[in-house]
Amino acid sequence: MVLSSDSHLLVGFPSIVEARGQSEALFYERLQKYYNLMALSAYAVAIPVTLAAPWLVGALFGKAYTRGGPMLAVLIWANVFISLEMARKLLPHGHELDEDIFSDCIIGLYIEYCVKLHTYTRYGGMGAVIASIISYWFAAHGSCFFFKPLFRTGFMLTKALVYPKIW
Repeated sequence: MVLSSDSHLLVGFPSIVEARGQSEALFYERLQKYYNLMALSAYAVAIPVTLAAPWLVGALFGKAYTRGGPMLAVLIWANVFISLEMARKLLPHGHELDEDIFSDCIIGLYIEYCVKLHTYTRYGGMGAVIASIISYWFAAHGSCFFFKPLFRTGFMLTKALVYPKIW
């Protein structure tokens, strides 16, 4: 939930749907703020976990698992794309793009499979982590640039990733 600049209402799904009925500009403004909030929330988790991952894995699972620390430090960044994909799931309710979202998930799965085939044997667990991040990125963000009705969403997600301003 984000405080809206035009009022003191919280911006969440109900206010985004309400804004759609008021004006297209207000709808996209609130949707952008929601994307920004999701990106900021994911960054707020990813940054500390990245910094603490080597210690965290060792403390939780023991010294035998400390090699998993770097994998956790990288894999936690997948949450940024997972968060944006969850936020993006709001869009089909207003734009009837369910087929596109289903397609990008299937393509993302295929990308993960193909990338893991090539990276796992060479880089082990870190290769699998990298393949997962690439597929999550595609399903959440990259696929927007393959479906014309989602171009605007792709640019909005890019803005949220690069400069997630909420006020």
